[in-house]
Amino acid sequence: MWWYWLALLGASACEAIMIGFIKSSEGLTKLRPSVWAVVFGNIGLVLLMYAVKKIPATVAYPIWTGIGGVSVILVSILFFKESHPPLKVVLIVTVIAGLAGLACYEK
Repeated sequence: MWWYWLALLGASACEAIMIGFIKSSEGLTKLRPSVWAVVFGNIGLVLLMYAVKKIPATVAYPIWTGIGGVSVILVSILFFKESHPPLKVVLIVTVIAGLAGLACYEK
């Protein structure tokens, strides 16, 4: 069963990487980052499809989007110097707590 959870984490990582390449592609106007965005997007979807074989979609999809979303926010703060006021940090922690709750509830 842990393989399916690992696939879900991989799918989330691919989603975050895809978003980074989309940002680097400047609106899909640069070929190389655009191609990598499509590649990682497809890999992420394949991993998500594998994960939902054993993890209910009602659990897998929110975890996939949540981890991907939090990852994008963290990358934006760390590498693109996006602001991070206290409320944003509290909301990120709230999302992480909700995702952990979903994961624990499923087990």
